Amino acid sequence: MAVLDAEPRSATVVADDDSLLLVVEDRQLFEIMAGQIEIARGLFKVLTSRLREARQEAIEARREAAQLSGGAARGEDGLGPTPG
Repeated sequence: MAVLDAEPRSATVVADDDSLLLVVEDRQLFEIMAGQIEIARGLFKVLTSRLREARQEAIEARREAAQLSGGAARGEDGLGPTPG
């Protein structure tokens, strides 16, 4: 994600096997995406899927925390319906 928003990287990857890696700078990535829209679509599909998963996990964690504190029993979890 850091290549997209110029923020510090947010993950580390460890390869299980020998790997050949390709370093792509932000400018290069944007040029590739501009020339091959299917690459941009694929990237955005992965990112939006991960964002939806993270949102769902956050909703579930807040509901669990509210239930543990007794707030959910009183309808005070502050959360709307879970998106489907």
